[in-house]
Amino acid sequence: MRDANGPHEWVAPTGLRPSSPCSYRQRAIGDTCAEPYRPLSAGTRHASSATLTVTEWIAGPWGPILIFFLRLTDVSMATVRTLLIHRGRAWVPVIGFFEMFVWVVAVGATVANLTSVAHLLAFAGGFAAGNWLGIRIEERMALGLAILRVFVREAGNEVASFLRAAGFGVTVTEGQGKDGSVYVLHLALFRREVPRVTELLEVECPDAFVVVEEPRTIQRGFMGANRRRALRGA
Repeated sequence: MRDANGPHEWVAPTGLRPSSPCSYRQRAIGDTCAEPYRPLSAGTRHASSATLTVTEWIAGPWGPILIFFLRLTDVSMATVRTLLIHRGRAWVPVIGFFEMFVWVVAVGATVANLTSVAHLLAFAGGFAAGNWLGIRIEERMALGLAILRVFVREAGNEVASFLRAAGFGVTVTEGQGKDGSVYVLHLALFRREVPRVTELLEVECPDAFVVVEEPRTIQRGFMGANRRRALRGA
């Protein structure tokens, strides 16, 4: 910078900083000014330090573990959400909200450490484990309804009476198979009751051929007197 006495560097007094982009001698000689220096507040310095600490922590050996469990969580939620969409559950959007929140955190942590093989393996491993866990959770929840078709060669009416005595509604029809006539037993029940019916059939008719289907809705019909209220909410 120059003034009447020749070129020299201008330095602001100790402890002072320009209050605007052009002030003191810079404004007087029309020099181009940079944005003035403003010290960071204590809160800003603390936030920057905390952010750096989290970034370094994720980049360290604990980062892959965190990413694995984040992926395990969001993929299992996605699997359950996808299975529940077909059943028209009203709280599916809530699952989707938290699923996306966890997913963004997991992806951000992985993208910031793309050069780390451990982080990439944790991301892929969490995805695979999340699919398995989501299926297991949905099976344990056993939400929805089921249709059972039981094919027996003999004593179809006796098997139907046995199941009715256990509290299940059964409709019996006759069909023609490759080796002759068969009885077809139709049952409508909740998915969580399917294991119980199959266990009863193993005792009463171990040779029965059983087909399980999942309907979207069921209207009217008999599912046991103690199941009517639950059926309306299924």
